[in-house]
Amino acid sequence: MGSDSLNGRSTVKYEGVSNQGEKSHIWVDTKLRCVVKTDEAAGGFELRNIHEGAQPASLFEVPAGYTKFDMGGMVKQAR
Repeated sequence: MGSDSLNGRSTVKYEGVSNQGEKSHIWVDTKLRCVVKTDEAAGGFELRNIHEGAQPASLFEVPAGYTKFDMGGMVKQAR
């Protein structure tokens, strides 16, 4: 559907139509490249008060007791 603004953020609004003719919409934040709102017959969601900033490296560490799983290696084995 085109460019739109949502909660002060630049977005692109898309429309989809189901086989039953029901319309739904999604808004994708152009900077974050993330869906920030949906509206569907069954419901939807909207992200508000988005704050961008640096994240601590500890958020990306594998927690103690867990093992990192290599999905790329799994795909190579399947071939």
